[in-house]
Amino acid sequence: STVFNPLNILFFFFEPVLAFNLSRIIQLVVAGCFMYLLMRELFCDVYVSTIVGVICEFSIILGGARIEHHTIITTLSMVPMILYFLEKFRRSNKEKWLVFSSICMTIQFYAGFTQICLYFDIVLFFWILYILRENKYSVKKGLILVIKWGAIYLLLISIQLIPLIHLMLQSGRNEITWDYFSLYAYDLRILLMMFFPYAYSTLNEPFGGYHSSGID
Repeated sequence: STVFNPLNILFFFFEPVLAFNLSRIIQLVVAGCFMYLLMRELFCDVYVSTIVGVICEFSIILGGARIEHHTIITTLSMVPMILYFLEKFRRSNKEKWLVFSSICMTIQFYAGFTQICLYFDIVLFFWILYILRENKYSVKKGLILVIKWGAIYLLLISIQLIPLIHLMLQSGRNEITWDYFSLYAYDLRILLMMFFPYAYSTLNEPFGGYHSSGID
């Protein structure tokens, strides 16, 4: 993971703590600047775009809450850039912006948290379909564009994706028992308690009989 992160080059020139801090600063600046550009592309004025960019740059999730999970921050910091290029494509119909988005997605995959990248890529796939429908592309032309977009991405990430798949096939997770797995899970019924905190509570049986493992 993150072997091909472009920012790793900083570690060749600076001692580890300084290189880590510089990479964090670059990620925050990139996230803030491209959020600003995305807002401008959406016709927000300079002041609103600046405020949104600053909020993004210094948000809790990017600004320190997950500082120990460097790859998660890397993944999220690339989101505004990718969305910016897709928005440029939506407004111009120029394929070069799709290529730029694929390259940015590749960097995100190289440097980021693979699980989150997968979720984000699924969202982007449906977003691309929406853009093609909105811009009245024919089924044939739209399909060709989606294939091009996906093929560039898969080709560029293959150098890291293929070893990853090989590693996954050797994973020992299949040996995890249901009892062990359930320790990290929670009863879906308690989602209702986000809106109705006392939905299952009784005087004798708090949470309707649900007992936390302490981990969930």
